[in-house]
Amino acid sequence: MAAAHFNRIAKERQLPFVAVARGVDPDSEIPASIRQGLARDGLAPADEVPHALTADEASAAATVFAFDEVPPDRKGDATLIYWRNMPPASKDYGAARDAIVRRVVWKKSQLPLRRNATRFGASVGYGGRLRW
Repeated sequence: MAAAHFNRIAKERQLPFVAVARGVDPDSEIPASIRQGLARDGLAPADEVPHALTADEASAAATVFAFDEVPPDRKGDATLIYWRNMPPASKDYGAARDAIVRRVVWKKSQLPLRRNATRFGASVGYGGRLRW
């Protein structure tokens, strides 16, 4: 969900970044309520199937945005920014979307480039699990 909204905002503002969705313990599928919420917003999930975050992917990202703790073995040498106290999207898609969009819009002018990276990672809770 967060990756889809990030990518929409980045495209609209012609920012050279692409977000990917990864998780520490991802669900086997994206919940129907999240898919329906994204569809109402004219979006689709960044990935059709949830994928686990790897240290290599974290290291390749310019920044990893996380809602939950990223274990040391998955951090790589990534720059991590934690977005705490986010409403769970599985319970209130609209509140979660609004909180994510506010943070993405606020952060857009501060997006760092590291080693010419243009790929961002982030996390979103699907059913209480780390995703993005």
